[in-house]
Amino acid sequence: VTETTYGDDMMQSFETLLSCVDSRLKESSEIEGGGGFFLGSEVSMVDCMFAPFLERMAASVPYYKGLPVRGNPKWPFLQIWFARMETLESYPGIASDYYTHCHDLPPQIGGCESHAEA
Repeated sequence: VTETTYGDDMMQSFETLLSCVDSRLKESSEIEGGGGFFLGSEVSMVDCMFAPFLERMAASVPYYKGLPVRGNPKWPFLQIWFARMETLESYPGIASDYYTHCHDLPPQIGGCESHAEA
């Protein structure tokens, strides 16, 4: 078992998953016209499908696990994605807030356990 800064295999898997997402966003930035979104420079259904999951992660992972998702230099293209999403006129109308995500998650999944670092 290889420990991460946050100490367990599940956290390591989570960090690897976010690194894969960041890598896909990086690939989209290298296509003609730039990027910022999953399929290039324009928002697509892929972004709309990922948004609630990435929002929930950005709120709940720091709260329960002590690992910041937003502003974390490990995932620079994810940071660009969040910034680009926030430029969309329609996004604030569908985006949720951190408080709601953190306190709505335990009933949905049967509880959340915090790391000591959180």
